[in-house]
Amino acid sequence: MKYVKIIVLAAVCVGLAVGYYFYLSTHSGGDSEVRKEQDNLSELESLLTENWEESYPPTPREVVKDYNRVLVCYYNENCEDKQIEKLVEMQRTLLDEELLQNNSLEDQVNSVKAEIAQYHVNERTVLDVTVGSSNETEIKEKEGKEYAYLTSVYLMKTGTEVGKTYQEYVLRKNEDGEWKILAFRLAEAPDAVE
Repeated sequence: MKYVKIIVLAAVCVGLAVGYYFYLSTHSGGDSEVRKEQDNLSELESLLTENWEESYPPTPREVVKDYNRVLVCYYNENCEDKQIEKLVEMQRTLLDEELLQNNSLEDQVNSVKAEIAQYHVNERTVLDVTVGSSNETEIKEKEGKEYAYLTSVYLMKTGTEVGKTYQEYVLRKNEDGEWKILAFRLAEAPDAVE
């Protein structure tokens, strides 16, 4: 009988401990609450909480993926002017100094706002973005600097029509070892694989 009481008491204690743990994890202001809030954030809100200057994307592919996250927010979200300005500032952290010298913050903000307005007029949205895999990223060295070349595919909807757009990116590694976007251009669709 003594052993039964000990087992019952131990089971009750374990049950109370487990119950208390679950209560704290769902009702406290701790990490679980933060996690819940982050899960409920829109892509725009999530993106605006990131700091790429402190946690810079490590590969050319990740840089282009983050750049494209900004693009999708521009065109698919209803951004306020302050949000657009913040997104442009974030996007500029991904750009090479040479590209930044030819494009002031104010000019870029105005250009982005005009493009967003045109997307809305044309009823255009970005349905999906695919960035070439790491295996498809071509790295070359030229004049002592490393360059990366990769392509993104954008699935776009304009009105009721859906189509693909291809964009090639050129990135250059800076003195800090960070890959920065140096140039980009529209590209032709790759040849069909036979």
